[in-house]
Amino acid sequence: MNSTTTVFSNSIVDELIDDWEYWCPDKSCKNRTFNVPFVSESYLAGTDSGDQRYITVRVLTCNRCYKPLIMGTYTYKNDKNGWGARGHKWTSAERRTMSIAAGISVPKPKHPVEYIAFLEPAEERDLPKGVNKLVISSFREAEFAVSKNKPISAAATIRNTVRLMVEDNGLDAGNLKDAIKKLPFEKDYRDAIGNLKIVGDDSMHYESYGMAELRAALEVLALALNEHARRSENIEKLKKAVGTKQSEKGKAATAAQKQSAE
Repeated sequence: MNSTTTVFSNSIVDELIDDWEYWCPDKSCKNRTFNVPFVSESYLAGTDSGDQRYITVRVLTCNRCYKPLIMGTYTYKNDKNGWGARGHKWTSAERRTMSIAAGISVPKPKHPVEYIAFLEPAEERDLPKGVNKLVISSFREAEFAVSKNKPISAAATIRNTVRLMVEDNGLDAGNLKDAIKKLPFEKDYRDAIGNLKIVGDDSMHYESYGMAELRAALEVLALALNEHARRSENIEKLKKAVGTKQSEKGKAATAAQKQSAE
């Protein structure tokens, strides 16, 4: 594998990869900026729907804690559109240049859109404490499958995670779409989960799901779980506060009764 020592800017890597944004793989760091000290050449890795598929591997290093993230991306090429077989993109810097040169003929975008092939270590989203261990385990399996570009496994485990969320709330998972409507989540989150294509797919043919679609499904589930946990925690705090206030009123009433009896 050939390498280069060029350090690529965040914007080029961030903007050319479809549906992806960088977070340091160390959850305690949470940094969002990085350097790219290594990038491989692009190698032919087979064909997909008539397009030649090439893979490129990069090492991304957090510029705060220096923890590395290994990322593989796919680009696609065909006879008709060249490297634009699956789309082209301008970077924001290039768009600014074009806006300054308005009215001047500019060439077509030269950067092919890249798609995540794999990430190592696998991405892990923040989940709230207290979530059923089976739900968390299934969710983590889905994250791993998405990070390793395994759409069939990812789709199956995402659907299984929804099923476990339903059963954890004492609901019958026989009809997921109907059961989701009864989840104790805010309506917007119930609707978002219910509208996931994978939820209504009983065909078990998961090979057609794209990784961007599956990553979006994981984000929906993570947001729903975190929002529900936050809301539940606030309700408990409210009950405690109201209970404390009522208890104080009760003590005051008791004291007043004793005083009047004396």
